[in-house]
Amino acid sequence: MYGYITPDTDKVGPRDFAMFRAAYCGLCVSLKENYGQLSRYSTSYDMAFFTLVSLEATAPKLEFDNIRCIGQPALKTIIKPGPFMTKMSAISIILFYYKLLDDVIDGSGKKALVNLVKKRYEKAKALCPKVDEIVSNGYEKLRNTEINKVASIDMAADAFASILAGLIASVMESETNEAYKDMFTQLCYNLGKFVYICDAIDDIDEDYASGSYNPVLLSYPDFSKGKRKEYLEKYNEPLSFALKSCIYRTIECFNRIKCTEVHGILENVIYYGLEKKAEELLSSSQKLKAPRVSIPRRRLKSYRAEWKNLSGRPKEPASNNNNDGTNVAGDGDK
Repeated sequence: MYGYITPDTDKVGPRDFAMFRAAYCGLCVSLKENYGQLSRYSTSYDMAFFTLVSLEATAPKLEFDNIRCIGQPALKTIIKPGPFMTKMSAISIILFYYKLLDDVIDGSGKKALVNLVKKRYEKAKALCPKVDEIVSNGYEKLRNTEINKVASIDMAADAFASILAGLIASVMESETNEAYKDMFTQLCYNLGKFVYICDAIDDIDEDYASGSYNPVLLSYPDFSKGKRKEYLEKYNEPLSFALKSCIYRTIECFNRIKCTEVHGILENVIYYGLEKKAEELLSSSQKLKAPRVSIPRRRLKSYRAEWKNLSGRPKEPASNNNNDGTNVAGDGDK
């Protein structure tokens, strides 16, 4: 996806970071197994976070493994490929494909990459047709806002938000507790809005240069080339409000969910990571570089034991559904 949903590594603990990395690297390995080496380029921090949310929402049977890879030769723990990770990798490929298509329509010149990914996308679509329908409908809705040059940031963000909300609902399709499902749907909806608004702000320079649709530029049309920082300072209040509204609603949704398996890392991202990203974005003088989530070398030693021990965690997280529409909090992450 985009790379705006990341943990705050200054505040993350060893166990929580190990779980985040296990999801990210596990997704990468699962993509390779199911769709080949090229598909690993679709791995994103946003999708790793969605994997953790889906893990919490459905409590699948998981196994962990310790591996090495050419990108990072040091031993690391991953969520082992299996039915759950196969679905997550299919979702990742489908999202990646539609993002590429959207970029081509916007004139970014990635048509060759779309053709390379198409066979992998077709395989993922055959595995998860409902997911493809959700993403396709969401991007069609998004395209309509662009064609009609909708100047409302909130309305434009709704189209992308509906994709993430639909995806988590699809992942939880066998869940019979509608109140429980709704908590996760609303959580992902607000995260989707946050991601879309971040991307619109991040792309103001290139969208201004190309004349591409951008609801931020349509809402505040006095942008000048080379004046990004001044522009963001001038409109800091409404843009900050738009982002923080999404963050606070996400926090409100999260507080209704008593997590059992990955509470710590979800809390870190939602409470600290989102706000840190918003502040970084609104103070930037240029488009943000691709994120790289890592622990400073001085803290690595204390983290390594937890990374190695993660594979010894229970292979089947306890069921977290309660009859009253909430989950039962375990003591693992508290």
